[in-house]
Amino acid sequence: MYYRYFTGWTSPQGGPVDAAEFSLLDNELVYVFPSDGETACVALSVSLSEYNEAAVNTPQLYHSRLAEHRGVWPRIRRRKHSGRSSSHRHRTV
Repeated sequence: MYYRYFTGWTSPQGGPVDAAEFSLLDNELVYVFPSDGETACVALSVSLSEYNEAAVNTPQLYHSRLAEHRGVWPRIRRRKHSGRSSSHRHRTV
């Protein structure tokens, strides 16, 4: 899972956000979790093989995959992100 925080986040209609958003495309999922002050955490879950292949170039994978999610990408392009892309790998037992 890769994630980044964005400021100035709005709903798809351009107004205030009142719920989380999800975008499913093939075997990946984008989650948008709104917070205070028009800030949102935008997370991307990809397959384990894709995660391992892209471990060296996280920002490039994150943005190239998000660009395919048409419901959130136009708003991501127009928003300022805070911090750098982060990743988290779920451990399997």
